[in-house]
Amino acid sequence: MRDEYADIIFLDGVIYTSNSAQEVVDSFAIKDDKIIFVGSFEESKSYTNLNTQKISLDGKMILPGLHDVHIHLPGIVKNDLCDLDAKRYSLDELVPILQQCIQRLDLPKGEWLAVTQWQYYVGNEPSEANPNLRAALDNVSQYHPIMLLGHDGHTSAVNSFAFSISQNSNGEVIGLNKQTLNREFSHLKN
Repeated sequence: MRDEYADIIFLDGVIYTSNSAQEVVDSFAIKDDKIIFVGSFEESKSYTNLNTQKISLDGKMILPGLHDVHIHLPGIVKNDLCDLDAKRYSLDELVPILQQCIQRLDLPKGEWLAVTQWQYYVGNEPSEANPNLRAALDNVSQYHPIMLLGHDGHTSAVNSFAFSISQNSNGEVIGLNKQTLNREFSHLKN
C-alpha cells in the first residue's frame, strides 16, 4: 500500500528522460501537478487507485522542459548582422542604414545582405528618390542580393538583384519574373 497515488498516469509513450541510466521510458505519473514517477507501465501500476486517470500516449513522444512551439530566433537573439531592431524607418532613412551594414560587414560583391527585424507595417514611407521598397533596396546596392526579414518572422522583401538570381528546382538561375512565376514558381502563388 502506497502513501501517495497519482492523479494521472500517462502510458504507452516514448518518454525521453535526459537520464543516461534510463533515457527512454513508457510511462510517468503526476500528483498535484508534479511528476512523482517515471518508468515502465508495470512499475506505474503501484501508483494507481480508483481515482487515477490513465491516458494513453499511443506511442507519441514526450520531451521534458519548457517548449515554445513557435519561435523565431532572430527576434530574440542579438546577432552581429544587420538588425533594424523593429524600428520605424522611411525608405530614405533605410537606404543609408543598409549601405552602412554592407560596409560594416565588409560584404564581397554577390554576397547576400540579410537584414533582420524590419518593421514592415509602419514606416517605409516613399519619396521621389525611393518611390517604393524595391526601388529603395535597389538603391542600397546593385552588387548584393538583399533580403529584409520582417520582425514577425513571416514577412520579407528583396531587391531586384535577389529576384534576378532565383533558381528553379534544378538549381538553374532563371530569375523571378511574371513568366517564371507562372511556370517554374507557380506553386508559390497559392
